[in-house]
Amino acid sequence: MEIEFRYFGDSQPEDMNNVNFTYLYSEQSACDIHEVVTMLKANLFKQNKWVATGASKGGITAALHAYYADQKGWKDFDVYVPFCAPFLAGTADTPLDSSMGKYVFESCGAGYPAGSKEAVGYANLRKILLQCESKPALREAVLCRYHSAFSDQYRNIMTQFKGATEAHMLAGFYVSYMETLIDRFIYTPFSQWAQMVPDPDRIKEGDKPGVTILQSPLDQVLHFIFMSEDEFNALVKEAQEDADDTKASTHTVQEMLALRVDPNMDMAYGVATMRELGTVGVDFSWLPENAFFTQALGYEVEEKAVGRARFWDYYEGQWDGGKLMTDLCNWLSSGKQKMVFVYGSDDPWTGGAIPDAAAQANPNVVKVMNFGGWHDNFFLHENNYTKEASTQIQNAVKDFLNK
Repeated sequence: MEIEFRYFGDSQPEDMNNVNFTYLYSEQSACDIHEVVTMLKANLFKQNKWVATGASKGGITAALHAYYADQKGWKDFDVYVPFCAPFLAGTADTPLDSSMGKYVFESCGAGYPAGSKEAVGYANLRKILLQCESKPALREAVLCRYHSAFSDQYRNIMTQFKGATEAHMLAGFYVSYMETLIDRFIYTPFSQWAQMVPDPDRIKEGDKPGVTILQSPLDQVLHFIFMSEDEFNALVKEAQEDADDTKASTHTVQEMLALRVDPNMDMAYGVATMRELGTVGVDFSWLPENAFFTQALGYEVEEKAVGRARFWDYYEGQWDGGKLMTDLCNWLSSGKQKMVFVYGSDDPWTGGAIPDAAAQANPNVVKVMNFGGWHDNFFLHENNYTKEASTQIQNAVKDFLNK
């Protein structure tokens, strides 16, 4: 059974031509679920065990229902199993949360055997980020391409910052590029594109893009950074067909597209992030000393010009300061609901995972990490989940149901 969230799909409690999202709050949604389950238990499923689950936004919804169930004394579900659920507290002033951006830089693609294509790709990804800032030949080429590829963002930076410099533009590029990497990691197993990441160490000072018929090392890095989503997906598909032992996704093209946010649901989710759920922010803490631009400038460009979350102008001022997400994570250490949280080690949303300390402190909470996993909940498919993770999930659910 699937319960549709308020303002998603056909569940529209207001006229969408004049909508204020009056009823789009997590507690209201939890009460909806409680009413539905109460009626089903009273009339149809009187003796059954109940498990609540969901992936991504659905995982957040499941966890929040457990949180409110403890507060209100509901006994709706026996076990909760949120997959890939991020809890982004942002800051007191903004819903932008840098934990996801930090996780992409530090952890996505990490932990593979030395010398493997994944280990090499992981190292090259980080070198590209660092050398775009430190290597003049690459930096100049990136800024030139950024100007043409993201002209709207470029103009917005010029508008927001009078006297904008190359440092402002490079910060804007980083926000866009990190968002690109986040998308690639979320929707595609790293094993399918790790070999595509070029080595920027091969770029020499004085190199210019497009000077030879064959791609130069500089051209290869620029191509990887700025390639379109369609080209990226085509190259992934081609690599998959050529490989004999690739860890392949079990999703069809249509299913992979469905993993992305449905445009018809995008506004409701965007408003929820502005109010209670937080949204993706970029991390600049990795910048070295004496960098081309400062961390403070990076965050300023993100907030004012490039990375401002959609619907910000319409719902600015409604952010709860991170209270709900912080309260939920604190509650997990002592909550009475039986919960199994599942995350993928290569999924950027894992940057917003529940704290390890909560699972260690509370016997009612289990946290499972699927090594190499992306934004996916097909835990019974061996190509998507390791045997260890799949077994751990199943055993934890069974143990909770039998208690």
